[in-house]
Amino acid sequence: MSEHILPKTMKEDPINIFRRATSKQEVAFALGFKYNYFLYLIYGNDIESHYTEFNIQKRNGKQRTIAAPDGRLKQLQKNLAAILVRIYKPKYCVKAFIPGSNIVYNASPHLRKKNILKIDLEDFFPSIHFGRVRNLFTAVFNFPIDISTMLARICCYKGALPQGAPTSPIVSNMICLRLDGELSRLAKDNRCAYTRYADDITLSTNEDNFSKAILREQSPLLLSEKIIEVIEKNNFFKINRYKTRLMVKNDSKFITGVKVNEKINVSRRKYREVRAMLHAVQHFGPELALIEHLAKYDKRCTTSQRGDIFKIIDGKISFISMVRGEGDYLAAKLKVKSAFLKESFGRKINYDNLDILQSSVINTNKYIIVITEGKTDRMYLSLALRILQKRGKFTDLNILFYILPKTAGCGVCKNDLAALNTKGLFLNCSLCKKIYIFDRDIDNQSRYFCKTEHGEVPKYWGNNTWSFILPIPYFRKNIDKAVSIEHFLIDDRLFSLDDDGRRLYFYGEFVQAGEQLVHQNDSSISIKKQKKEFYTIIDDKVMQNKKNIARSKYSLAVDVFDSDYIDDVSLQAFSEIFEIIERIAK
Repeated sequence: MSEHILPKTMKEDPINIFRRATSKQEVAFALGFKYNYFLYLIYGNDIESHYTEFNIQKRNGKQRTIAAPDGRLKQLQKNLAAILVRIYKPKYCVKAFIPGSNIVYNASPHLRKKNILKIDLEDFFPSIHFGRVRNLFTAVFNFPIDISTMLARICCYKGALPQGAPTSPIVSNMICLRLDGELSRLAKDNRCAYTRYADDITLSTNEDNFSKAILREQSPLLLSEKIIEVIEKNNFFKINRYKTRLMVKNDSKFITGVKVNEKINVSRRKYREVRAMLHAVQHFGPELALIEHLAKYDKRCTTSQRGDIFKIIDGKISFISMVRGEGDYLAAKLKVKSAFLKESFGRKINYDNLDILQSSVINTNKYIIVITEGKTDRMYLSLALRILQKRGKFTDLNILFYILPKTAGCGVCKNDLAALNTKGLFLNCSLCKKIYIFDRDIDNQSRYFCKTEHGEVPKYWGNNTWSFILPIPYFRKNIDKAVSIEHFLIDDRLFSLDDDGRRLYFYGEFVQAGEQLVHQNDSSISIKKQKKEFYTIIDDKVMQNKKNIARSKYSLAVDVFDSDYIDDVSLQAFSEIFEIIERIAK
């Protein structure tokens, strides 16, 4: 399509060219298209052939038809919309389809108002028909009838503005210019606030009752003749009586999904819904959680969302964050939980501002910060703690398993824990306990704990910071320097096969065979000779017929985390870790 678009070399602003256009050639030039292709696109075929229709489900269960233009027409509409947006000067009351505005801006003027009246315009886009659009271009720009007709043809589908075209939002706002002016004046004369968000009209007042010029009766609800005249007779829209609603005094007041009783907020249902989705992901895995969600809300999800539950969750969290504000604790808590689950199930996570989000959550709820060497440690420990707390153990432990930013991985942790707190990572969390947990296979392990006559105890580094190394699980004796978090699993789980038949190995399973080691039960399996403890876990480069047959530690961790189950023997071993954390906490 690029060969049909003019290069961006015009010296004059396209808006000026568009405003004074007296021919179709000038309009095509202003919109950045070569004239012959411009005519072919608009008149070569039926304009409706450029659209694809599909339905999405509305909250009331009914269907909304979306007509999406193809790429060629869409680009033309985008160029036209870009010009109209720069020309149109919205009134303060208009909150939809305005750069920088959103539903929060629409709700804010009605915050803490005693009475709120919501009016819905029925079939908003379809009611803006071809003739109204053509008349708009003639009235605003004084275009000849043939140019106005052509522009209306670009904007309309089946004789009206379609939902799905880039031009529909700005054209609808321009059509409503007189409606907004008349309702704004009516609201001001009667001590009301007025906003319009597309087809949602809102009037509010702090008076005990609305003026008779706004509302004739409250029960049954009857709008004033003036309101009806302005909307239906003067501006040719139709009021949807079934969706017109009055909210008074102690009612829960929502405007375009935003609660406005005492502060700008979302409904508790929204927060609980996201929390339930995260709970489903954690208990059943992303795939089953997505299936469950789509079974309930399939037609309300976009095509891109249907393949990833996290895209749906992130969209809902973004809504909560937008309404409650970027620094909101509840939104931050959901984002941190989502990031943890993404990491646990191998999804990409956005590390930008993650440390700020975690700090916000920590400081608000006084978490104990636990930092581990890697993500698999976090996965095992978080799952074990959740199961143990369900059984009534360690219920006073409020732990956040901290996800370190990329610039501060476990290598940094090993260097100098005392200095780390002064380098900005936990600068705002000095009042919270920070506990670093290391595997016993770490170099110079004695740096990270203290040895006393009573055994190993955590080492204190100052600034509320401790470290210790993993205790040796009670069912694994004399393995000291080999212990990693995987050793807390019993052998049946530790050596379980993945879908490709791969598993983890102990170094001690291999015996000397020349320059390499071979498996004592199968000499076709070999590893390179290296200095390792007998119980060191091998998760890479176990070769058979030049193929690596070792599964990764992360693969095992995902299986355990996804199963949502840890056996009692392993749980008892994990309890020793939380007993140490509990002693530090107390």
